[in-house]
Amino acid sequence: MAGNLLASARAHRGQPSPDLAVGDDAVFGDATPGSAGLDGDWRADCVPSPYLRRPRGTVGLGDTFVGGILLAAGIPGLTA
Repeated sequence: MAGNLLASARAHRGQPSPDLAVGDDAVFGDATPGSAGLDGDWRADCVPSPYLRRPRGTVGLGDTFVGGILLAAGIPGLTA
């Protein structure tokens, strides 16, 4: 969820921003697959991400998404 939040805020603003608000024009679909446990200790969690018809920027969104995952993984008590 942290990765989606940071990437969607960047797409909305067109650049990295401390303002993590989701854009007013964002649409969330309802076709998110369910989360499930995989083999061993692996797990797949699916969370909805906002769709922006006209994002202000798309460069670096994958890196921002991964950064959000790593940030959440480094916070004690949270699961990435």
